[in-house]
Formats: sequence, structure tokens, C-alpha cells
Amino acid sequence: NDIVGANNGTLQNGTTFATGMVARAFSFDGVDDYVRQGQSPTFDVGAGDGFTIECWINPSDVSLPRPLVEWNNTNGIIGANLWISVNALGGGPGSLWADLVDSTNGSHQISSPAGLLTVLSFHHVAVTYDKKTGMAVLYDNGAAVATTNLGSFTPLTSYELFLGRRISGLGAGAVYRGLMDEVSLYNRALTATEIRAIYLAAGAGKCSSPLCLPIAQISLGNATNVVSGPPDWLVNSLSFVASQNGTPFQLSGNPLGILLDAFKLTQSSNALYYLPEETLSPLLGESAYGNWRLELWDNRTGANLPGSQLVSWRLELLLGNTNVPAITLTNGVPYTNTVVGPEIRYFIVDVPLAATYATNTLIGNGDLILLGDRFGLPVGDPARDDYYVDDQGVGGGEYLLLGTNLPPAAPLQPGQRYYLGVKNVVPTETNLFALRVDFDRLDATNLNVTPLTNGIPYSTNIAATNLLDYYQYDASPLAVSLTFEVFNAGGDVDLVARHGLPLPNPNNYDYISQNLGTNDELISVFPIPGRWYLGVVNNENFTVAYTIKATETLATIVSLTNAVPYTNTIGTNSFGDFYRFTVPSNAVRATFEILNPSGDVNLYVKNGLPLPGPGRFDFFSGNPGTNEEQLIVSNTSTPVALTPGDWYLAVQNSDAAPVTYSVRATQFIPPIITLTNRSAFTNSIAGTDELDYYEFDVTAKAFATLFEILNPTRPVVLALRKGLPLPTTNSFDYLTVA
Repeated sequence: NDIVGANNGTLQNGTTFATGMVARAFSFDGVDDYVRQGQSPTFDVGAGDGFTIECWINPSDVSLPRPLVEWNNTNGIIGANLWISVNALGGGPGSLWADLVDSTNGSHQISSPAGLLTVLSFHHVAVTYDKKTGMAVLYDNGAAVATTNLGSFTPLTSYELFLGRRISGLGAGAVYRGLMDEVSLYNRALTATEIRAIYLAAGAGKCSSPLCLPIAQISLGNATNVVSGPPDWLVNSLSFVASQNGTPFQLSGNPLGILLDAFKLTQSSNALYYLPEETLSPLLGESAYGNWRLELWDNRTGANLPGSQLVSWRLELLLGNTNVPAITLTNGVPYTNTVVGPEIRYFIVDVPLAATYATNTLIGNGDLILLGDRFGLPVGDPARDDYYVDDQGVGGGEYLLLGTNLPPAAPLQPGQRYYLGVKNVVPTETNLFALRVDFDRLDATNLNVTPLTNGIPYSTNIAATNLLDYYQYDASPLAVSLTFEVFNAGGDVDLVARHGLPLPNPNNYDYISQNLGTNDELISVFPIPGRWYLGVVNNENFTVAYTIKATETLATIVSLTNAVPYTNTIGTNSFGDFYRFTVPSNAVRATFEILNPSGDVNLYVKNGLPLPGPGRFDFFSGNPGTNEEQLIVSNTSTPVALTPGDWYLAVQNSDAAPVTYSVRATQFIPPIITLTNRSAFTNSIAGTDELDYYEFDVTAKAFATLFEILNPTRPVVLALRKGLPLPTTNSFDYLTVA
């Protein structure tokens, strides 16, 4: 049950309960148990400024990738998720791993080192993400174990929520084995203090108040007040007598945490001192960017306080979310729209690293103003915006030229972003306009990107500028490991990497290595096939010599023959032996097996490249010990059906010793009955997922063909396809239900 809201989950496939960290916990058998929470706006915690997932787990197995919490649309699209023991980003067995998939299906991964989690013991685990800072943090038992800046995006949390199972998509069917307790979602990033408080509360849990509300206790002098409330701002008061100098003021709360704001001290009678509070309301709407300074003035007549000092002060700013729709402009492509009345139309311009000039051109049928600012959306005030262009009058258009030293007070910043706005001079008019930006140089065509070859070092020098040396490497779909390294550097350099464009830089990347001085830089990545881009940054004020190298390890793939076992031995705790099996177009079922293993092995199967493995597979079998592994895939399997072509198998050794085994792939080709024109064929079909198949040759002179099922005793389905592969109820040219 959801003890905070009304979003109760549903136990699936016999999920049970056991003694947990706080009362009862979910108990998952690791076969098919899971909890389905459904879809709710309450669960869409990623839509705001950040979110948190935290829970207690007591895993029975940490050797395999296993899902904890995941959003999924049940049709193959995966949202944000939290797993354990994923072998990516330096993780592995016993690691924490999260992929904060965004609303455009972009992947943003973070992983802890391996070996953190142990079996048969409770761990408090959490992941937090702050959209404003871009920081994601993984926690184990109240301590941060991984911190990564993933950038600003909106995590995808609008789908159904599942506990303990990947219900669809890549790796569908993966399940969690063990206990899970106190699963909680928050629509903000909890602080490290709050995470640790929940961990330290242990069996006491988070809900020490009625209805599981947050509690704060405020103590001042001889008075105490306890505040408990829903997630809304409340006003409370506390009266006290200051019996001494330095009267203590104490705050405490339960692990849920509570926000306190706008403390005001009011004197109830004549006193010897005053604590004035100056309102900040005149600053509403002002830009918060810059340095804030507090000054204290005593302008009372005859005031003389020699030796006085400011004991302490605190300034808190509540910054409102003022995001409005903004369009990202593309170099050389005009954007056309209308600006209505007093509104401002906003635009975002990302400056290429190679650019030295940007020409901004605005044309329209009325009198328009072109606004701009380097640090945020312009407000339309020439005293506050970096750029305010209103020179030409009605129909004249406006023109703004920016360069790396132009204008001197607000020059163009390569690799950074600036913002534009279009506004009417007359606030009652509606005017059509077109806005365009043109750069003198673009990264993709003007920066030299040097290709690297697997395992071959490339030595060069980098000048003392803010420009990066760029490289590209095409990773093979057969790669099982991929590393990028910079070594023998004559000064302090950094290495950034990204899969695909845009080019990485120190502020925007997938991976970064920033070792100090002349220490080597090393990045080991999950081997995603395709083009990777690398950038070398010079942190010195002199030219630095260095060597860069990309290295990938390619798998040796053994081709399997139908129904013929292949015997092999895999080394201790290793991954993996790889196999290929080609499925013909007339096969309707294939069985993939591990036979007679001498130890504990796992089997991963995937249709096509890249190669399968933990976190990247279509089907998985992980029976414990020396039990055999078997996966049956048919042309009606979901979410991935058997299709003609190459299927790949990977074997993983989970044992502490080498394991000998046999692997076998077997295809089933059904009998196909040939039909004769106008002649009915009578048959019976079993109540299974498999189909009866027929073939009929249409002559060249035929102008129409009728396919019928006559007198069925129960409802049946007829699927039709011209040519191979054989049709199914999910893949066909024509379908009818009789």
C-alpha cells in the first residue's frame, strides 16, 4: 500500500512478504515476481526540478544485473530506472547503477564501483538528480558512492512504475531476487543529510508522524513547538522569553525532512535591542545573477555602539521557475513567427567552439526590438540586457554583430550559449518577423578531427589556447571493451569523450578524465558501437606534447550448427564466450541451451549486433549452480519475436573456477501444407501459440485470390503474407479473425 497517497501497487506472479527493515518487505523470488504500481501523475517526479528514489534492499544475488525501480510503457520504451550489478561505467557485481532516461529517450547513466552490495544483508540505496545543477548522486547506506554531472534534462517518469522487473524493452524479463522495503519517490533531490537521516533511522522508518507527514521541532529558549504538515507552506509561531544572552535556537526533524523559511523575530514589549528585517520585495523580478552583499547601517540619532560586531547572518533566496518557451536557432536557418502585443518571443543560440563572429538578423513588417543576453532570457530593459537593438524603425529590421571582442562589454563566447528575444515597440501591435543567426565558422566543418586506429598511439602537441584537439574512433559492434587514454603528457591535460555529436568539451561530455599534472588520463566506456569523439584540453600556458590511443577488444565468435552441441571451457569469473546462430526465414521457433555445465554460468541472447551482455540483451537465463540454461524464442514471442538473420549468444562464468559446458542452438521449421485451387483442406490445431502453415502458388493470370477458413469449431485467426518469412499474428500482410 501507498501510505502517503492512494497509488497502491499490485503484487504479480505470487510476490509475497517477509520481515523487512521496517515491518514487512516485498519478497521477490527472482523468477517472475514483481510489483506493478501503475501510472499516476504523482509518480511523475522527474517533471520538476529533480527527483529521488530511495529504498531498503536485501538482495539474494548480486552477481547479475537486476532491476529495482523502473518506469516503462510496457511496449518497449524504458524510462528512468535504478538497477544493481550492471557491468557498465566501471560497475559490475555488487554495484549500484541508474540510467536517468530523459523525455527524448536519451540515456544518462551513473554507476558506483563493484563490490558495494552484499547478499543477505540490508542496504539503504538511493539515487538523486538535481536538474538545476545537473548533478546525479548514488548512495549506499547513507554515503555517496558515485557523483556525476549529467547535465540538465527532464527524466522520463510519466510511464507505469514497476518494482523488481523490466517489463519490456531491451533486457525484458530481468528480475530482482531478494527483499525490498520502504520504496519512496520524491519530486526533488534529497540532500546528503536527508539521505543519511533515513539510513540512520533504520528500523524506525520515515513515518514517525500520523499520515507519514514530515515533522519539525523548533526550540527557542524555554519554548518548544512541533510542526507537522502536508507538502504546502504553513505559517506557525512560537513565543519565548530570552533569559540570557545567546539564547539557543534549535531545529530538529524526522527523516522525511521539512523546509523552513522566512523566520521573523518580533518583540512583544519594549526591549533594549532591535532586530530589523528589510523586505526584499523591491527586488522581485530582478535577475539573481551576480554577487550579493549585506550591509548593516545604524542611522538612529545618537547611535554609538563601539566594539559592536555582527554575530551571524543568513540570506535565503527563493528563485522562481521562470522558464518560458524558447526556440533553439540553427545556423543559417531563419525562424518565422509572430509576436503578439507586449509578449517577448525567446530564442537560444549555442555558439560553436570554432566561431569568432555571429551575425543576428531580424526582419519584420512592424517596428521590432532585438534583445539579447549571455546569462539568461532578456527582459526587454536596455539597462539590464546585454544587447538592446532598436535602430531602424518600422519595417527596417534590426542587426546585431557579435565577435570574440565585440562588443567589449559583452563579447561572443565560443562554446557557450546566449539568448535572444523579439519584442514589439508598440505593445498593442501584432507583427510577423523572421530571425536568423549566421556563424563565420562551424565545428563540424572547420575543426580538424583526427581519426584513430585501434591500438595505435598518436603523438602530437597541443597549443596553449582554449581550443581542443579533437579525435574520432569508430567502435565495432563486436567490441567487448573500449578504452581511451592520454599518456606521456608534458603538462596538465584533460580528456573528454562522447558517443556521437555534438563534439565534447569540458562543460558538455559523456565521460571526462581530469587527473592533475602529468598523470595519464584514462576513460573506460561501455562499448556502444558507432563513432566516438574525443577532445584533449590543455590546462597549461605553454604547448604540451602528448600521446593518445584508443583500444578496443573484439570478441571471437563461434558459428553454431543447427542442433549440434559445441563444447567449450570459460575462465574464472569471466565474460564472455560468444556464438552466432543464423535463423532461416522459414523457422518459427529456436531453442538456445547451455548443457551439462560444470559450474554456474549465465546465458544472454540477442537478435543482431551489438553483442549481448549484462544490461544489453533480448533474453536472459541465469539458473543458479550447475543447472542447465534454456531460452525458447518463437515468432510470436514478445517483446522480441524470432526473426530471420543472425542471433548472438553470450556465456558468462559466475563461478570461482573455470567451467566446461556445451552450447546448442536448435531451430524448428514447421511442415507447410500445399493447397490446391478451390479444394478445401480439413485440419485441427492445438491450443498453443504455434500456428499451422500452408502455402498456395498464385498463377500469373489470376486477377483475385480468396483465402478462407470454413466452419471453425472455435475462434481462429488467419494471417497471410506474400513470401517468407512465415506470417504470425504479429507480423503479416493481411489478418482476419474467424
